[in-house]
Amino acid sequence: KVTLTTKTRNESFNVTGLSMPFVMKYYTNGSMEILKQDVGKSGTNTVRLCPWEVSGDGTFTWADGVGLISEPDGTRNDLIYTFVDNGVYGEKEMKGFILWMFDGSGSSVGEYKGGTSRYTYVSMEKHK
Repeated sequence: KVTLTTKTRNESFNVTGLSMPFVMKYYTNGSMEILKQDVGKSGTNTVRLCPWEVSGDGTFTWADGVGLISEPDGTRNDLIYTFVDNGVYGEKEMKGFILWMFDGSGSSVGEYKGGTSRYTYVSMEKHK
């Protein structure tokens, strides 16, 4: 079960219930966005949520601004939010995110193995 709690009113949510908690941006038009961010530690390494192509050559990135943005499903009274590429990366279509580790100098050291690290074709359903 994933839980959203308000971090900053009309700006962001804390998302818990996955391997690592993270922050999701909220926009007043009702859409939400998941961007690259540091989400925790594994030993001395930093765990970063990185937007991920999923298919194709499996590209993922930690570039600023790249991420997934929600599209409410109007057929169900906006109760289901499907996350799609936000269009920032350009030539690749991000369809999920992956938890990746980086050392103190910022170098990539590999995929996070302390729990689920790959999240594909993300959607959320709002429960009242």
